[in-house]
Amino acid sequence: MFQHPEVDDLVQCQSISKGEVLVMQQSYELMTIIDSSLESAMLENTIKRVDDILHSSGATVTLKDNFGKRTLAYSIDHRNEGVYVIFDFTVDKSQVAQMESALSLVDGIVRHRIIKIPENRASRPPTLLSSSGGSTHVNSMHTTGGMHGGMHVTRSDLNV
Repeated sequence: MFQHPEVDDLVQCQSISKGEVLVMQQSYELMTIIDSSLESAMLENTIKRVDDILHSSGATVTLKDNFGKRTLAYSIDHRNEGVYVIFDFTVDKSQVAQMESALSLVDGIVRHRIIKIPENRASRPPTLLSSSGGSTHVNSMHTTGGMHGGMHVTRSDLNV
């Protein structure tokens, strides 16, 4: 893999054995809000379904981060809580629209959003969580994207 010098965004190029076809891969973040009323088995099944959609689209998942149940900023479909799960992945940009369609059909997903990860954030450390005074806070989140209850915020804004 290499980074093309004439491209502003992170683009990874890989050769595929079928006649040296060049596939352009970009880094993305998927934030999902899953219905918090689902039973544990159904919740895990929904997360696995999202993972399967990513892999079937040719994505390479680099991070899966379950933030757990959180209060939404506003009610969505009469729900006040949701389970936030974030996936970082690389995929051919032509697959993103197909992934969006497939994700919109998954039962249990209240909201989802895929955003392109800026080049300067493409290789960040995993989430570091610590507890202080009874609440958990994100210590090291080098991100510039995501969605919280339908609002665009940085992950460091999430009080998890």
